[in-house]
Amino acid sequence: MAYPTSVTTFTTKNDGDVIATSHVNGLQTEVTAIETQLLLGWTAYVPVWTGASVNPAIGDGTIVGAYHQVGKLVKARIAINMGSTTTYGSGDYTWTLPVDADIDSAGSAHAFDGTTRYTGGLLFPTTSTVRVFISGGSTLWGTSLPHAWGSGDILVITGAYWTA
Repeated sequence: MAYPTSVTTFTTKNDGDVIATSHVNGLQTEVTAIETQLLLGWTAYVPVWTGASVNPAIGDGTIVGAYHQVGKLVKARIAINMGSTTTYGSGDYTWTLPVDADIDSAGSAHAFDGTTRYTGGLLFPTTSTVRVFISGGSTLWGTSLPHAWGSGDILVITGAYWTA
């Protein structure tokens, strides 16, 4: 009786993930397809950034988003680089999600103003939006929190959540 030959190799990707690849009678094609779906399938989207009273405007800054969905699990990220003509609106900030959430979520935000780094947690107030709160408290990030925003500041939001 012939048994399938199996060889397993382990590869470390640039982001530190270790991938086990098994070669069993031509299954490499399927493994490669799954690997591509799991690790490389990010889709770009344009997040909408709003303020509670007056909306910010990105001006000559940049705002980009990307997400990856496997089944009902969505991983998303938003990156904002503030420009010299970016305006910051007023009130607490909200950003749109690429895919509606089932509100069970986890994630973090990081801001850097050229001198100090700030971290925050994520709050999903609706199925289509995300907010950031100051770590260890309940104060939401906005026009002047976690600091007074200015040209050259960076904000990165990363999170994972379940869809309905």
